[in-house]
Amino acid sequence: MKLIISSSCYQAQICDLLPCNDNCKSQLIHGMLGAYGLLQHFDKVITAPYATKHTLNKFHSMQYLSFALDPRFNRSTEDCEDWAQVGQVARRYREAHGSSPRELWHNTKAELYSKFVSRTGYQIADEGSDNDERAAMASAALAKYGLHDDCPVMDYLPMYIHTVAGATLALAKELSRHRGSALAVNWDGGRHHALKARASGFCYVNDIALLIQTLRRQGFLRVSYVDFDLHHGDGVENAFRYSKNVQTCSLHLFEPGFFPGTGACKNCTDNSVLNVPLLHGVDDSTLDHVVDHIVTPAVQRHDPEVLIIQCGGDGLSGDKYGEWQLSIHGLTRNILKLVQAHKFKKIALLGGGGYNGRLQSRFYAYLTSMLLAQCKGIPTEIGDDEDELIRDHELIEMYEQEDYKFWYYEYEGLNRKNLINDNTEEYMQKLLASFS
Repeated sequence: MKLIISSSCYQAQICDLLPCNDNCKSQLIHGMLGAYGLLQHFDKVITAPYATKHTLNKFHSMQYLSFALDPRFNRSTEDCEDWAQVGQVARRYREAHGSSPRELWHNTKAELYSKFVSRTGYQIADEGSDNDERAAMASAALAKYGLHDDCPVMDYLPMYIHTVAGATLALAKELSRHRGSALAVNWDGGRHHALKARASGFCYVNDIALLIQTLRRQGFLRVSYVDFDLHHGDGVENAFRYSKNVQTCSLHLFEPGFFPGTGACKNCTDNSVLNVPLLHGVDDSTLDHVVDHIVTPAVQRHDPEVLIIQCGGDGLSGDKYGEWQLSIHGLTRNILKLVQAHKFKKIALLGGGGYNGRLQSRFYAYLTSMLLAQCKGIPTEIGDDEDELIRDHELIEMYEQEDYKFWYYEYEGLNRKNLINDNTEEYMQKLLASFS
């Protein structure tokens, strides 16, 4: 099986412009992948992804793109000291150890943007003299395109959209290039809420919908999409609701007032749209039951040529939402079940939600190591002992308050909290009956 991943310090720093990444999530993930030497086992590592406006228009409306990709949004509007913190940690480590940099952490957003321009040939717009008029026009358009509240016009928004979508679309190119089975990864992708003409839920571009559309154009007839995020994958479902060839399956928290408020069982359509609404407190055994008795049989019935899995980690114990109590072991196990069942096909794994960057870096490092073990027979170097320490690397300082323990959020007596599981046996039986 061919293995492809899109990951680099350059990509991670751009993706950490996303406000909900807390200036560190993507960089911590990439740093952890490097610490365990995981990237070297991939057949191809994509380091400078980019998607053109024309390509993005295959799903998103030109009106939305013309506004969101206005080059004048490629600027810094606020102090970037917090964003530069991870790079400073890496530099301190190198100075203390007298080591040369494994990769270049950029000091400022402007410096990073210059690298983006040099790599992509992106045209920098003239600021012009009508700033007041443009500001008024922008203000009127913000609500129309969803660029407010949880999706503000962040620093260098166009650079971010071009890059995160480009990383996922580069996977499609590699998947179609290989005749046999292949697995492709972008832990910075999985932006499942964005709509055709509107940003939503921390998602400015729907890289998943673009990926599925691209794969279909490349000749893949049937695609299955499985979403493990705490939130309903509404943007992807809306994009393919009426397609018999694209199956969308979302497991998510479904309770009054919880975003996005969609994803009830009643919205399911035959075997093409499957919503698995779950309640507060989902644990590993609940997830095992759902994957074994609902998700796996449904995907097998669809018999996809390509399987796409959104591996959102906001249901993990230790995430800021605190709604579910999945372990890294449990969520990884269930993702691997689906990968194993379709190991002779094309598979794409994407990231998603997750609002504790240190927790997410552990999750994606462990998941990546287990994927390599399952697909290439490369034994994982991450031990399961509760005292397992994170391997020393440039960003190790970021884990000091968690005693450098890899399984800090995993075992009883450490930082793991026990929640009441509202998904009772009676509820699960009713849920299973609705899919019979």
